[in-house]
Amino acid sequence: MARCSRLHPRRALDSRLVLLALLLCSGLASPVPRDQDAYTEDSLVATDGTERRIAPTDSPTPPPTIPTTNCTRASCDDIAVDTAAGEKMCEIQAGAWHSLVENTMAAACDVLAVTRKQKTCAQFCEGHGKICIRGQDNVGSSCDLDSRHTRQTTDGNGCEQVWTNQVCSCADPVCKSQIEPFGCDEDTPPLQVILEGEGYDVKQLDVLTGSYTPYWRLEFSDHGFDRMNAVGINPVDSTAYGFARSGGQGYLVRFGTDVNSGDMRMEFVFKAPEWSYAGTADTWGNFHVLGQATNTIKLFSFANISQLVGYTSPAAPDLVDYSSIGPVHSFAGTKTADIVPLRADLEGSEQDYLVGRSQSGDKLLVIRASPGNYTHWELATNPTDAMHYGAAWTHIDSDGEDHLYFSANNGAGIFEATELDLGAETATMVQVSTSSFVTNSNDGMNCLESRTPFPAPTDTPTDAPTLPPTPVIMPTPTIPTTN
Repeated sequence: MARCSRLHPRRALDSRLVLLALLLCSGLASPVPRDQDAYTEDSLVATDGTERRIAPTDSPTPPPTIPTTNCTRASCDDIAVDTAAGEKMCEIQAGAWHSLVENTMAAACDVLAVTRKQKTCAQFCEGHGKICIRGQDNVGSSCDLDSRHTRQTTDGNGCEQVWTNQVCSCADPVCKSQIEPFGCDEDTPPLQVILEGEGYDVKQLDVLTGSYTPYWRLEFSDHGFDRMNAVGINPVDSTAYGFARSGGQGYLVRFGTDVNSGDMRMEFVFKAPEWSYAGTADTWGNFHVLGQATNTIKLFSFANISQLVGYTSPAAPDLVDYSSIGPVHSFAGTKTADIVPLRADLEGSEQDYLVGRSQSGDKLLVIRASPGNYTHWELATNPTDAMHYGAAWTHIDSDGEDHLYFSANNGAGIFEATELDLGAETATMVQVSTSSFVTNSNDGMNCLESRTPFPAPTDTPTDAPTLPPTPVIMPTPTIPTTN
């Protein structure tokens, strides 16, 4: 079987889509039920609209109720519609938008805008001091939407089309995340989130020396949580996400440097079905976790997480509630401490997978992350061992091929998973570093577009990777209950 690899490099995300995701008010981050299993505190853990999401589900799980957010349409009165030209306010129901239009439940002002084939919806909304979060051509001079949405570019969620008139959804930009984007580049090294005292340290790994440099610090008392795991950097908004536990309840959170104060900030994004310690973001901006609280492993998936409003308190009344969502895939299997995304040809064509090393050290879990066609394999690893692997990373090489790495909790080193053979159900583990951080509560995260800093099995690394400048951590001020 060929080495774990990709057929082509990862596709670059359109910068306009990244900006849109950061500014979106409170969109529908659709849960894609996946799998999850038993809990042991072992480790912390563009294209068009359809390509960026893994939204369909193979389970008939009803969608969650999306509560009203703090982004309202009370300020629609400040949009001066030109009624003489035929402009007017519209009331567009979420289900009326084209299937390629995302974020259809976000609060916004729907305006039949007269753009005279000279302006886009993005330009129309900007002219009224707002941002466009979606747009679509209309029929005649009515508020009815024209279903022929793909006649022009679908970039910007439809906000870049040019028509005589069209429906533009304009929103206030105040609901965007207040967290500074991480600043990923091809040299960003792997990071680990490690339990230290009354909080977690985010540390940068120097693969040349095996040493760790502090980068961020998250205190329990500052952010209202007591556990953190299942972390990953979402490439859509270049922001760190993870699962945090507060009052015994699991939540998806985003965290990083506050854009205003420079202090650490954590935003609670949604209430989760259950706490998880194995999770990751994928290339398309979805977040996947394994629920392992019972003998049945359950895979949960949540699409478009960058579009959800975050709150600095888990008690925020408008926080999205996904606690009743079911998994997209369930199975009896070996518990896994961390998972990472993989895009590779393992079955005759390139597909998306999720991969994790079993806590027993003798298996490699591979899940095909294909909506409507989920399945999984447990590959016997060679050599086998009894170590726990709490942190994992996906890095690419110069050809854009994915490489998967797993860090041993007992300090024995870092190992690359190679030769994944689904037919024979085997995989080879190759040691690429002789040391790793000694911990029983940690998780790995990295920029999915970053080059691998680890040597090939017979090579020696030459240059140490570098992170963006380490932020100065100032004393944390009193944090308000919403953003």
